[in-house]
Amino acid sequence: MPSHRASSARLAPSQVARNDDRWEKPLPLLHWATAALLLASFALAVAGAWIEADGWDALARLGHRTVGAIVFVLTVIRGVTRLRTSPPRSLAARRWQSRAATLLHAALYGLLVAIPVLGYLTESARKGTVHFIAFDGPALVPHDRALAETLQAVHQGLAWTLAAIVAAHVAAAAWHHFLLRDRTLLRMLGR
Repeated sequence: MPSHRASSARLAPSQVARNDDRWEKPLPLLHWATAALLLASFALAVAGAWIEADGWDALARLGHRTVGAIVFVLTVIRGVTRLRTSPPRSLAARRWQSRAATLLHAALYGLLVAIPVLGYLTESARKGTVHFIAFDGPALVPHDRALAETLQAVHQGLAWTLAAIVAAHVAAAAWHHFLLRDRTLLRMLGR
C-alpha cells in the first residue's frame, strides 16, 4: 500500500497541506497590503462620489482607479503565490467549515480580480483612455455611455458584495481568535 507521502508527491503544492502552522512568508504580507488598499479604495470611491469641490472629486476617483489597479496586480501575485505554495494544515473543526472557508476565499479572489477589471472597462466605455496616477491605459471597449452605466452598476454591486464577504471574513477570523482561541488569525499575522 503506498504511503501518504508517496501519494501526495503527485499533487500540486497548493493541494498538499503542510504540517507547519503558518502561511508561506509572502502571503500574510500580500493579505494585509490588499486589506489596507481595499480600505483606501473604498474610502476614495466614497470621497469621489460625495466631494464636489474644485477637482478633489476627480483626484479621489483617480486615486481609486490607481489603488484598484494595484489591488488587481497584488491579487494576481497572491493567487499565483498561493497556487505555488502549500497551505498550512487546516484548523477547521468540521468539514463544512473548511468548505465554507474555501468558498469564501474563492469568492474573495474572484471579486478582487473582477471588480478592478469592471472598473477599468467602465472608465474605458466612459472616456476611452483610462487615466491612472502614473500612466494611461488603452480603451478596451468602445466609447458608449449606456455600456459605461451598466458596467458601473455591476462594478458597484460587486463592490458591495465584496464588502459583505470581507465582513464575513473578518467575523470568521474574530470567531476563530476570540471564541475558538485557535491560531487562524495569528498565523495570518506571521506568528
